[in-house]
Amino acid sequence: MTLTEVLANCKTNAPKGFALLNEKGPEGWLAKVDLDDFTIGRASRCVLGYAYGSYHFGMKELFNLTEEMTATWDDHAEGHGFDATGGPQRFDRIAELDADWRAIITAAREEAAS
Repeated sequence: MTLTEVLANCKTNAPKGFALLNEKGPEGWLAKVDLDDFTIGRASRCVLGYAYGSYHFGMKELFNLTEEMTATWDDHAEGHGFDATGGPQRFDRIAELDADWRAIITAAREEAAS
């Protein structure tokens, strides 16, 4: 599947996060992600953890957020596929995010290599 097809088939907001990282993220962020150890539910092993060293630092950099802006953090994180906030279906949404990010990263790497 091409990157365009993968992005169109995502069930989450991960494509928005992918676009944002491509626009504002650190150069080479895609190559830093270790898919063998990747998990969107862990701050140090999620896409922002790999790109920035930590989820929190990545959120601050991408959205110019402060610690006091907790509600805004959740809105930005969920809106860009970097996290899923509370509720009983949170773990299902985390699993969907994980799958979408893995598919996006794999397709983007394949496209870059061709």
